[in-house]
Amino acid sequence: MSAAIDIVQIVVTIMGLGVAAQVLADRLRIPSVVFCSLQASSSGRKG
Repeated sequence: MSAAIDIVQIVVTIMGLGVAAQVLADRLRIPSVVFCSLQASSSGRKG
């Protein structure tokens, strides 16, 4: 069960970050791809 819970937490975190990127981009009037790219590069695997 632990693996299933981990996967759900990862999916929920990714969705939350996506929503946050959309809201922030809307408020700052810049393309949301900027925030999505920053999130992907900061949370991606190193190496």
